[in-house]
Amino acid sequence: MEPDAQLVQGCLRGEGPAWEELVRRHTRRVFNLCYRFTGNPTEAEDLSQEVFLRIYRTLSSYRPAYGAFPTWLTSVARNLLVDHYRRTRRDRVLRHPMAFSAAGRF
Repeated sequence: MEPDAQLVQGCLRGEGPAWEELVRRHTRRVFNLCYRFTGNPTEAEDLSQEVFLRIYRTLSSYRPAYGAFPTWLTSVARNLLVDHYRRTRRDRVLRHPMAFSAAGRF
């Protein structure tokens, strides 16, 4: 079993150090993904925290037989980022209405 899968099992048993190690191992990957998506380091930090909260809540759905933990984590992060994009679309339109209307989106 891969080391991440062993850590997931530890997390599911309630072992705090296992969760800390998972977060430590993957913080950079998650932050970089969030930063590439937002271009804003503060927003990327906030979204990274949201990603890890979602990972923690859905950890029991990870199945090592279907793929590596980093792949699953990236999928969860990507889905959260898409949700964030959809939620904040209206705010982006209101901040930059000319950019959207000039592009023919209205």
